[in-house]
Amino acid sequence: MKILLAPDSFKGSLSAREAACGMHEGLLSANPDLDVILHPMADGGEGTLDVLTPFLGGQTLEIDMSGMDGRPMKVPVLQFTTQSVTKDHQTAWLIESARVIGLTLPSVRSIPVLERSSSPLGCLLRKGLETGIRCFYLALGGSATNDGGIGMLSELGMHLQSREGEDATPVISSMPDVRQADISGLDTHVRECELHLILDVVNPLLGENGATLTYGPQKGLKPDEVGDVEDWVQQWAGYAEQAFGCDVKNEPGAGAAGGLGFALLLLGAKAHAGAAFVATLEQLKTHMSECDWVITGEGKSDAQTLYGKVPMVVADLAHQAGTKVALISGRIEKNIPFHKMFDALIQVSQDHMPVDQAMARANKLLMEA
Repeated sequence: MKILLAPDSFKGSLSAREAACGMHEGLLSANPDLDVILHPMADGGEGTLDVLTPFLGGQTLEIDMSGMDGRPMKVPVLQFTTQSVTKDHQTAWLIESARVIGLTLPSVRSIPVLERSSSPLGCLLRKGLETGIRCFYLALGGSATNDGGIGMLSELGMHLQSREGEDATPVISSMPDVRQADISGLDTHVRECELHLILDVVNPLLGENGATLTYGPQKGLKPDEVGDVEDWVQQWAGYAEQAFGCDVKNEPGAGAAGGLGFALLLLGAKAHAGAAFVATLEQLKTHMSECDWVITGEGKSDAQTLYGKVPMVVADLAHQAGTKVALISGRIEKNIPFHKMFDALIQVSQDHMPVDQAMARANKLLMEA
């Protein structure tokens, strides 16, 4: 029997690769004769770089640069060859923004949210442009910023003018003073680029489902700051769209990574739903057709799972390939009709087990399941 393992990460406890390895060990302990293929998945958030590297090939580069706090840091990027729109073969960079401006980076936590800038990501893009890279894949999930991409664009050559006619600092706290975005100095090579956004969310920039109101509090915005920041980002978006001559604030993914999606869409980026795009890059469906079972999973499967998360994408591809599919997750919400999408449902932890205990024992529990 041939089984393909395509889990997402079990957030806070296991990476996607660790989850796949735990499943693998558990299966072989039950039946050593099984033929098991490890195919860990991601949705554009943290871990996307690790998941895609074995499938895209190329080499991992360590880029020297300054972090958000000004201190030196090394950022891994994958340099690989891809077939682009304009060329049969083109050298590309895969960047995981969480490695540059991620919420879990120790250097970021000490910086107040209103002072956090996406400029390090702009610096990384500029370094790629300087070495001749004209194709970028950007996994946007896990960012600590909510600056609407103002820092990234400034690093690429955009200038902000304040109400006094002076240069404005490209951070959220300076947004109320911004009166004009001047893109005449924008790096000309940016316009030559293919930019692909691998998105774990498809929120617009503004409104009830936008970047600030939905994700701002998770990044540390206080309740009395959220409304002001929403107004400031809206004001910034108006100046930015006027400068670029386009309206993208309501496009799916504009609210990704605290509005980085918005800034990249202004540059002509193409947005891709994360899990489905990762599955395409990995040619997951092709591998499924050779298997008897596909097993996927995540930390918690609930209503959010239904909206393009890894397990649903895997289930859909398995059905297309005519292969049975099982869901093995830390917790599975009982009131969601997952039985209609999966041939087997297995919850890793018992309902009465505290979440912290389940997370601490995640690997052992997953192997047993």
